[in-house]
Formats: sequence, structure tokens, C-alpha cells
Amino acid sequence: MTSFEAIYRDHLGYVLQSLRRLGVAPSRLEDLAHDVFVTVHRRLSDFDATRPIRPWLFGICHGVSANERALARNRVGGAVADIEDDREDPHRSAERAEAQRLIRQVLLELDEDKRAVFILHELDQVPVSEAAAVLGLLTDTAWSRLKAARRQFKDAMLRRLGPTVEGAHARTRP
Repeated sequence: MTSFEAIYRDHLGYVLQSLRRLGVAPSRLEDLAHDVFVTVHRRLSDFDATRPIRPWLFGICHGVSANERALARNRVGGAVADIEDDREDPHRSAERAEAQRLIRQVLLELDEDKRAVFILHELDQVPVSEAAAVLGLLTDTAWSRLKAARRQFKDAMLRRLGPTVEGAHARTRP
């Protein structure tokens, strides 16, 4: 069994990234990461060590962020997450930051249930069947939500980036 300390050390970055992807405001990241790890500590004996840990952690992040959104309905705010400063070439860094900001905004437009499946499968490379299990869904439901999320994501990106991207995409097709 993996120790709590090792999980915290090895996966804090992933938990913070997952919370950001799920729409948690930068000012709330540390508090909610703490909540995630409190839950991890409490439920560690329930974790099946034969399975990958990241999907399990994502499921906890998903629940904690959903609770935060429910509480936030009574508060004002909800900014898009900050982008880390890479300290690389300023032009390249600005382009990367803009791309990350755009992707994060589009992710936030997805319905919460679709966003969770999309992040787990497309960004974290978790098989759909495993994503479904983590989120408590039937596999067919997860596939349906993933398909809808892909469509919404693509449509939102095309709306933002315009015909230039759509034309470039058409030119790259065989």
C-alpha cells in the first residue's frame, strides 16, 4: 500500500492541475487541494492499489470541485485559473499562456458532467471504461458524454478562432 505522504508528494501537482481544469478559482486552489488530500487520507484504505491512482484522485477532485461550485453559488466571483509563468521566451510564453487560457475557458463552457469525462479521457488519457467507473457512470453514458463534449469543445474553439482554423484544418485532411 502506498503511503499517504508518498501520494501527497507525488500527486500534489496533478491534483492542483485537475482542480484548475475543473474550474476552481486560483484563490481557492490550495484550500480545495487540502480538502482533496483530507478525503484521500480518510479513504486511502478504500483505494484498490492494483488500479492507477490518478483516476481515483480525479474522482475526488471532481467531487470536491462540485461541492465548491454548489457553495460558490452564494458567493461572488469565479475567475478563470491563472497560467504559470514558464520564464521562457516572452513571445512563446505569451502564446502558450493564451492557448492555455483559451482551452481553460472552453473547458469551463462544457457542462460539468461532460467536462469531467473529457478531462479524464482526452487530457489524462484514462480509458473511457475507467473514467466511467471513477465518475459512477455506465460506460455507454460516459461515451455519450465524451462524444457530446468533443463536439461542444470543437464548436467552441471554432467560434473563437474563426474560419482561419477551420480552413487550416480542412487543408491538413488527406
